[in-house]
Amino acid sequence: MVNPADDVKDQLNTKNVATSGTNLFVGPVRPVSQYVPANSIFVLAYGGAPGERFLSGSAKTENRYPSVQVTVRWNDFSTGYAKARAVYDALDAETLSGYWNVKGLHSEPLFIGQDENGNYRWTVNFELSYLYSDGGEEENGSGEGEG
Repeated sequence: MVNPADDVKDQLNTKNVATSGTNLFVGPVRPVSQYVPANSIFVLAYGGAPGERFLSGSAKTENRYPSVQVTVRWNDFSTGYAKARAVYDALDAETLSGYWNVKGLHSEPLFIGQDENGNYRWTVNFELSYLYSDGGEEENGSGEGEG
């Protein structure tokens, strides 16, 4: 089953941008703690464009376009920007299993300011595309089911 936030997290982990469970997390930005370092990356799915339905016999089939936001929080501006750029480079136009397209929604990471502890923050937003077919089966666009 397609899970956009988890799939993006897995890609960032695979590309060595960050380490899942150490400084790479799925969900909203969490405060710095003994379990969540200041230098962290957070991946959150947040809806997306409406699906495009088409007829495929009796099955409900549509292209879906979920959006994912990646937030980078870092205690050094230059290193944080480089990390946000690495997020973009690891995802934009890359192939993720189960998706037929990954598109950055901006050309550069968006600086969103500092948090209450003075850490710098950027967001990088993406639209993913996959083929959904009746019964929860996702397809990668080649007609082969992905599960």
